[in-house]
Amino acid sequence: MIEIEQKFLLTTKQQEKLVRDAIFISETQFTDSYFDDDNYSLTTQDKWLRTRNELFELKKGFTPPRQTITQYKELNTEEAIAQELRLPTNIPLSQILKKNQYTIFCTCHTNRKKYQKDGFSIDIDTINYPETSWQYNIVEIELIVKTQEEVEEAIKKTLTFTQEYNLTSQTVRGKVDEYLYREKPTHYQKLVEASIIKNNQTFKNIEFQ
Repeated sequence: MIEIEQKFLLTTKQQEKLVRDAIFISETQFTDSYFDDDNYSLTTQDKWLRTRNELFELKKGFTPPRQTITQYKELNTEEAIAQELRLPTNIPLSQILKKNQYTIFCTCHTNRKKYQKDGFSIDIDTINYPETSWQYNIVEIELIVKTQEEVEEAIKKTLTFTQEYNLTSQTVRGKVDEYLYREKPTHYQKLVEASIIKNNQTFKNIEFQ
């Protein structure tokens, strides 16, 4: 599956307009913890390994960003993740990570309200970080396609949809890079140097569905 996603910081009125006549799907809470080593060898390759409610997932960037839209491929089995990271597949991934000195660099708790509208998923997220006293609010509009051949058309549809609601491209950091920007500037700067995060953050949004 390929996710085409665009992120926004919206006012209350903008949010209300966006979800007006949308189908409310659910309200959920989940905890994400992200892993890397001391050399940032995963995140500087645009590979984002996490547990969500204790289940492993890996998001892998595979094309340069297009405007403010990012594209990620998701792996959600331990075997596939281990193969992608060139790690052994015959023991639990948690043990492999510990042995190879991968540790958690960010944990965040998210309250998500999910809607559907015109074929798009709309997520309104409120994020808290247990190590901090601040909160982050972000809105994500997403379209999922199955093949690379569908990506260009999905990008066009996404841009058309957001323009209909006057949601213009803007400087938006996703929940992980916002945390790094505020709390771990050395890690953040390494991602800037690796061109994973653009220095003005106009184009690259590291945020995972």
